[in-house]
Amino acid sequence: MKISNINIQFKDKVVFSDMEIQFLERKINWLKGDNGSGKTTLFRLLSGLLNLENEENIKIITDYQENISLSDFVKEVNFIPDRPYLFDYLTGRQNIQYLTSLFDLEELSDKIQLNLKKFVLTDSLDYLVGDYSIGMKIKLYLSVALERKARLLLIDEAINNIDESARKEVFEMLKENVDEGSTVVYTSHIPLTNYPVAEVEI
Repeated sequence: MKISNINIQFKDKVVFSDMEIQFLERKINWLKGDNGSGKTTLFRLLSGLLNLENEENIKIITDYQENISLSDFVKEVNFIPDRPYLFDYLTGRQNIQYLTSLFDLEELSDKIQLNLKKFVLTDSLDYLVGDYSIGMKIKLYLSVALERKARLLLIDEAINNIDESARKEVFEMLKENVDEGSTVVYTSHIPLTNYPVAEVEI
């Protein structure tokens, strides 16, 4: 997967100038770069959360299609931010019900419940999410969000705030996504040398 002709500038700050980046398709890619290098900006662009006047100039080439427009490409992207989209005034169970409905994943309720069990969250589902730690919130969100199948799965720093046992579970779930045809790209400051990933510098 190659994305090129990326030009992004915020006021006087140039983030990308004719930038090109490539990811291995149907693999887990670790996007590396210093703070402020534009990793989150790139993810926001590819997920449709960043509007550019010149976005029609961006070229996207994949194994399955050449010259995809960004507006079409974003429809096939699942973006998981560093801070999960949850309601603090709802319980964990209510948030799960909301997310399952939002993402149209009702048929995968049993799989989501299994994910919650793997993350040791089953006994916490009736507590308000506002009382959860950030790690618990991330695991709750991942239990649902990782079941959204997409050609490109972007994970922005989310795994930084979960424990090692949870990271192992996440990567097993990511492998399932890859086996089903997804390309995974994640950012993290934590070296994950125990896992077979492709390293990509930005």
